[in-house]
Amino acid sequence: MKVLEDPKCCQDGHTFCRVCIRTWLKDNHTCPVSRRLLKVSGLTTVRPIGSIVDNLKVRCRNRATETSAVATRSSKRLRTAAARKSGQLQGEVKCCNWIGTLSERKAHQEKNCKYHDVQCGTCADMVNRSQLVRHKRKCRRAWKKCQYCDTIVYSTKLVDHWKTKCPEVAISCPKKCGEDTILR
Repeated sequence: MKVLEDPKCCQDGHTFCRVCIRTWLKDNHTCPVSRRLLKVSGLTTVRPIGSIVDNLKVRCRNRATETSAVATRSSKRLRTAAARKSGQLQGEVKCCNWIGTLSERKAHQEKNCKYHDVQCGTCADMVNRSQLVRHKRKCRRAWKKCQYCDTIVYSTKLVDHWKTKCPEVAISCPKKCGEDTILR
């Protein structure tokens, strides 16, 4: 069940979530309950309800769900399927145990929750925060600096760069003289 967030009230006394009533009014221009004419400017903030709602105890949206709990107790095949679907490691289950107020939840998810999806700064993929460090090590678009010549190359091409292009890596003499310290 969802919580009434940022409550707004119409002149008839009906209360709605701000986002919900604004979405409704884009197409309908009436109160969803009484069907009387209603404009966004006719809505008022319901501060007492807002305070109560903001202080409700809520769980992180990334808490363990019934589905993930079943997957934990199920066979390896089910865990693998759940992991593939959620983008997590095999056997890992989304399970944040944080409990706090509704007003604190957004900050928790955006800054602290290790199960919240965040955007990789390199490739823009959405990645579970607990997997971000691992993802960045293997990110398909990560640029790395060659430790020998300071050339910037994709991380996946770095070994190839060392083997075939880096002018500072010592190679065996192409004329087969036996010298192993020749630079390209």
